[in-house]
Amino acid sequence: EPRRRVDGHRGSSCPQYTNILLKIKVFYAPSSKTVNYTLNNLGTGTVYKGVFLNENPNFLPDRPVYFVRAPQTVDFGGAVGTRNIYLVNWSGTGASFQYPNASETAVVFNSDSAIVSSNLKGSMISTDASAFSNNSQRKFIETLSGGVTWLHQVYTSAGHVWIEHSSDGGNTWTLGNDRQPLDGSAGGKNPSIAYANDGFNDYNYIGVVWQQPYSSTYRIMGKMFNQYKGSSSVPSPVSEVRTLHTEPSDAYSINANPNLVLAELAFGPFFVTFERKSTSGSWQPGINWLVGHIEDVGSQLAGPFGSVEDNGIVTGTNGSTINAQMSLYSGSTAIEVNLVRQQGSPGRIYSHFVGLYEQIGGGWDYYQYDDGEISYPANVNFSPSIASLANGYYSACWIEYSDMVFYYFGNSVRYYYGDYVQSCSINRGGGSSSSGFAVWSQNPSSNWSNKSIRFDDGEPAGSIITLSTSGKYLQVGNDASSGTSGMYVSSFYPFSSPYYFSTTSSPLSKANAEFVTGRGFEINNGDATFSYRFEDLNVEGENIGFVEAPGTADYGDIEVLNQALVTEPFLINAGATVVFTERSGFADSVAAVTMLGEEGYLNYKVELIDDATGEVVGTAKNVQLASSNAYALKTRSYSLNMDGLAGKTVRIKIALATNLVSIPDIDDEAFLKEERIPIAIRNARKQAHSRSNLILTKSFRDKNAASPKFGTEELTLEAAYVPETYALAQNYPNPFNPSTTINYQLPSSGPITLKVYDVRGREVATLVDEVKKAGRYSVTFDGRRFASGVYFVSMKSGSFQQVRKITLVK
Repeated sequence: EPRRRVDGHRGSSCPQYTNILLKIKVFYAPSSKTVNYTLNNLGTGTVYKGVFLNENPNFLPDRPVYFVRAPQTVDFGGAVGTRNIYLVNWSGTGASFQYPNASETAVVFNSDSAIVSSNLKGSMISTDASAFSNNSQRKFIETLSGGVTWLHQVYTSAGHVWIEHSSDGGNTWTLGNDRQPLDGSAGGKNPSIAYANDGFNDYNYIGVVWQQPYSSTYRIMGKMFNQYKGSSSVPSPVSEVRTLHTEPSDAYSINANPNLVLAELAFGPFFVTFERKSTSGSWQPGINWLVGHIEDVGSQLAGPFGSVEDNGIVTGTNGSTINAQMSLYSGSTAIEVNLVRQQGSPGRIYSHFVGLYEQIGGGWDYYQYDDGEISYPANVNFSPSIASLANGYYSACWIEYSDMVFYYFGNSVRYYYGDYVQSCSINRGGGSSSSGFAVWSQNPSSNWSNKSIRFDDGEPAGSIITLSTSGKYLQVGNDASSGTSGMYVSSFYPFSSPYYFSTTSSPLSKANAEFVTGRGFEINNGDATFSYRFEDLNVEGENIGFVEAPGTADYGDIEVLNQALVTEPFLINAGATVVFTERSGFADSVAAVTMLGEEGYLNYKVELIDDATGEVVGTAKNVQLASSNAYALKTRSYSLNMDGLAGKTVRIKIALATNLVSIPDIDDEAFLKEERIPIAIRNARKQAHSRSNLILTKSFRDKNAASPKFGTEELTLEAAYVPETYALAQNYPNPFNPSTTINYQLPSSGPITLKVYDVRGREVATLVDEVKKAGRYSVTFDGRRFASGVYFVSMKSGSFQQVRKITLVK
């Protein structure tokens, strides 16, 4: 209606919440002016908090607006020119309204006290810079309805909780809940969203939980929406808001960060976790949980949140535990979740399995298995995210320092991605898929570009892709159908108010392009972790990668690990420039002294080997660590002096030798025998907890490795070290349970056998039986299959023979 003046209500012909959009070009003078916009709910007279679109059109895309929430002051900051804004149901004083053409309405403010009243809510826009910043809460999901993929998102804006829906891949969004905030006039924060189907392929349940002020404390609230799968309509609220928990002590200012999962099937259970800090009363500090059922509401199969039937706490958590995230086990009709949580800020990442099973006659049985810490080094990790997989395992991501860590519970490899990463999110595809995507934001100098990596069967596959979105915080949705072809990302840009969201222009995909890689290893023992990463190898401007290293290999075996720490071959030309970056050291050098003790040692070498013969050409670094010289984590850049090697094709090899490798054993037989827990989950825990404390690390970048850096230290190759004598070292630890490391050395190439005998002289294990080159070696003896007692290790090579006594104590 651009040809006539429109007052606040537009008359009886236009309902209060009709979505009429006017594009307004605003001219403002003098050079500095503050214009006060009084934004009221014109229907009830109640003033709400909300959004005014004072966006910079150079950065914020056009988007629809709905209705108002609250008075705000907009400062034009002395800018000169025009600015595009959108208003609905507006009127004003101290301003004149002009109509230059049929498509625009110009507003000229004639006085410093000009006031424009509007009824307005911007779609996918927020006044809250933290609207999306807690990645431990799932705020973005996908469902299938009317034959199309629907996107659903919850967030906060100006103290309220909102839900929006999109049926066209995020191109347009519709404000849900009858265009009202979920928390009404009370206000709220920290929303989480989840969905499940009814088991009959008729309805989607969409549930939302959030934190809402209550007197001086807060409540955990919930509301359910129903989406008929044959409908193309926006999901409808099917219940009033339900109070799930009334907090007795913690103030509203404390972030409870509630999280929600819904099990499959009609009237299935819901499960909510939230953080608690206070030690008062019967509620304990830590990650508390609530469980109940969705209620029947007559003829509808979907219903509101039911009453909370039981509650408890995730064991091992306390008031310092934050950022817990859950993921329901694929296909579960009960509450079976993998859970990750952060201890400290920043801190350590821990993993749990939580299972809740209904008892006959009512009530719940509660089973939990604590996987322990899955992050190291300690105290530098934050913002975990998790995706349960159909194979009983899970994949997770979190931030370590400024890298994204990708972790698959099913192998002994740790993956590192990105540069200056702030947040990450991970999700699996639909159906029984064990594939999906991890996404992250990185590099503030490029306005927080967004990246993705595909994973198949839990492990990364393909290369890094740059997404169409940009923002500091982001989340990836599930696939509404089976597979991974329909997964989208929502990203939040919190730098100029009002802050805004963007959605990927198309579903995520897999790429197979080359990218920079690095390799290394980590050894963890209690609070002590030694990390080594060799990255960004660049030869005359060309990036050099590493040999293939499948995630299924046992990298707890030092020999297997060392075979993966070898680069692809490269030719050395005259005057060649070879540079690399090395990140190594202990996360806690004090804890390292305890880890190494009197007999512990760790040796790593960076060697140049001839590609044709495999012989060592020279050694760039040879570092021997013990408790007396343990050093803190550091990153350095190096160049290699290649004088005298022109014309050779070589590889770089990192060689590790240590006696710090051990293999723990699972100690919860009751968990392994509990038949209600799916066998795939029990087997996954048993296998994972029987792994060595030594892992392989892989690093990935989507850009060229840097050429020589300022301050790069030059290294000169030393001649290859050859031991002068044969030797079989005493194993470490000794006594041991269940594994121990045995080191030996050879002064010349030749056949060697290393065997284990019991006290009766019977051979019980062959550790080595092959031809080896001169050098130092390590091998691990796993004693889990053997009884406690004394054993003997015998080494034979040529005429040399030596025996060591070892003791297994269980």
